[in-house]
Amino acid sequence: MARTLEDKLPPDNPLRAWPFWDGPESHNLDALKALEWLEAFILTMDAELPCHENRDTLWHVRQAIKSQKERIIRRKEQGVYGLGKPHNFTVIDPYKDGD
Repeated sequence: MARTLEDKLPPDNPLRAWPFWDGPESHNLDALKALEWLEAFILTMDAELPCHENRDTLWHVRQAIKSQKERIIRRKEQGVYGLGKPHNFTVIDPYKDGD
């Protein structure tokens, strides 16, 4: 049996109870919306308790937001955005040495 996104969260994570898991009252949470929320949350935390870790986290979250926006552009260009179908992409492994 496939696990739902909700089931993949730790049991004590309060997001498990939020209404965005494909129900009639859901908010249709997607990766980009989640990352944008996380960016706002970390910015708020950093304003109150600034630290290097918050700034580092922001950099990574912003890179992830950029990647998701690029994904959306590619999916729209390929005519599969919003259809739940795969899109063509080239896998680039930054850890591969080029061989």
